[in-house]
Amino acid sequence: MEKIREVGKQNERNRTCMVEVGVTKTMVMVIKKKFKEGNTNGLEEALKILRLLWNEAMINNRVKLLGRKNMDFLNLLTWILKIYIDNNFEIVNELTPLLKLTIDVVIQTF
Repeated sequence: MEKIREVGKQNERNRTCMVEVGVTKTMVMVIKKKFKEGNTNGLEEALKILRLLWNEAMINNRVKLLGRKNMDFLNLLTWILKIYIDNNFEIVNELTPLLKLTIDVVIQTF
């Protein structure tokens, strides 16, 4: 996942292509899978990639679709926040903006 993030960091065109081929949706699925398994390995990278692609996904209207299909995504983010709030500020720093953006999308879809 680190290589995926590095490609996304290079330029906007890469991020646009990544959103178009479904990397945003895949990262949501990875986070969901980790939640179901109770496994935290790889969460930080998945969150970083998702946050990196979020604005591009918003421009392409892909996040609204995720918000409608993945209402439990808020539960996933709060689960991660509960686990890491006391001991991993890097994940909390990645998660907090995503949580706010997700709430904004969910509110817009109602």
